[in-house]
Amino acid sequence: MVHSTTKWVVRHSTTIRGVITDGGTFDWATSGKFPRFTEPAEGYYSLVFSEVYGKFAYGMKLHHELMQDPQPCINSFGLFLLLQGLETLSLHAQHHSVNAMVLVRYLKQHPQIA
Repeated sequence: MVHSTTKWVVRHSTTIRGVITDGGTFDWATSGKFPRFTEPAEGYYSLVFSEVYGKFAYGMKLHHELMQDPQPCINSFGLFLLLQGLETLSLHAQHHSVNAMVLVRYLKQHPQIA
């Protein structure tokens, strides 16, 4: 799953970042649709990610491949901006929940909505 931290953590577009999460529940070897995970990787001594890492092949492939590129390394000011957003994330989430309940109550009473 890919999330934009720019939208839900920072909220003011001063830094552009994202987060990739993997639950490790997908069986890459039996799907037959992803040869980059089930065939030898040339850049990694013919490592077959699905054999070595099993259901965690996606996260480990990202880790191996992204570590060759400096892009996943966040600068210190960008990290500062993300941390500022994280400090108030719970407050913003609470306000979103309250607003959602107001909308639900309104829509429940609306005559044109079943």
